[in-house]
Amino acid sequence: MAAEFNQSTRTEAGSRSEQLAAKPGDVECDVCTGVKRKAVKSCQKCKASYCQTHIRPHMKNARLRSHQLTHLVDNPEEEEEMCKKHNKPVKLFCKTDRTCVCRLCPILDHKNHEFAPLQEQYEVRTLETLAEIQKNIKRTEQQIQEAKESVILKREASDRRMAEGVQVYTALKHGVEKGREDFMRTVEERQQNLEKHTQEVIKQLEQQLSEMMESSGPNLHLMMGEQTPPL
Repeated sequence: MAAEFNQSTRTEAGSRSEQLAAKPGDVECDVCTGVKRKAVKSCQKCKASYCQTHIRPHMKNARLRSHQLTHLVDNPEEEEEMCKKHNKPVKLFCKTDRTCVCRLCPILDHKNHEFAPLQEQYEVRTLETLAEIQKNIKRTEQQIQEAKESVILKREASDRRMAEGVQVYTALKHGVEKGREDFMRTVEERQQNLEKHTQEVIKQLEQQLSEMMESSGPNLHLMMGEQTPPL
C-alpha cells in the first residue's frame, strides 16, 4: 500500500513538473536543473529569469526584495535599465544631476532641469570619449617622440664629451711624452758637455805637465830622488 502511494505521489509530481516545463517559445528558468520550467519573472539586478518556485526568494528575502523584477525577456542582460524610483525604462539623461532618468523623473523629481535623449547623450559622450582617446594618443605619441629625441640628443652630447675627453687625454699624453723626451735630451746634453769640458781640462793639464817636465830637465829627476844615468 505504501509503495503504491509513493509511486502515485512521484507520478503526480512528475506530471505536474511536465505541465510547468517550458515549451518552445517560452522563457526558461535560469536556475532549474534537469527539466527547465517556464519562467514567470526576470530580475534586472541578477540578469536572470526565474520560475514560480525560484522567484520566491525575491519575494521573501529583504535584500532581494530591492531588486527590480520585470516582464520576461529572453536575455535579461540586454533588457533596458529601469528607473529605480518609478520602475520605468530609462530614456533620458539629466544634464543637471548627471544621471539617467525615466520620463516621469522630469515631472516628479527633476523639475526645471536640463535633459537630453539618452541615445543622443550616449552618442555625444561616445564622441567626447573618442576625442579624448585621440587626444591622449597624440599626447602619448608626442611624449614618445620627445623621449626618442631626448635619447638622441643625450647620445650626441655624450659622444661629443667622449671625443673632447679623448682629445684632451691625447694632448696630455703627447705633452707628457714630449716633456719626457725634452728632459732626457737636456740631461744627456749636459752630461756630454760636462764630459767634453772635463776632457778638455784633462788635456790642458797633461799638456802643462809635459811642458813643465821638459823645461825642468835632469834637475826635476834629482828632486824627485831619481839617479842620474851614468855617463
